[in-house]
Amino acid sequence: HDGEGHSNALNEAMACGVVPICSRQGFSASVVDDAGEVLPVDAQASAYAEAVAGVLSSGRWSTLSRRAVQR
Repeated sequence: HDGEGHSNALNEAMACGVVPICSRQGFSASVVDDAGEVLPVDAQASAYAEAVAGVLSSGRWSTLSRRAVQR
C-alpha cells in the first residue's frame, strides 16, 4: 500500500550502522533523512545499483553509517 509507513527492519538496520538506500515510500524519507539515499518509488534496479556504487566510491559510507546510527 502506498500510504503505509516504513519497515521496522529499516530502523533495525540503521541502528546497526547499515547505510539505507530505499524508496520514498511512506515515512522512509523522513526516517532516512541525511543518513542514506532515498530514491523515487518507481526507481529501477539500476538506480539502486548506481546509488550503492555512488555511496561507496564517494567515501561517504562511514559518515552515512554514523548518521544512520544516530537517527
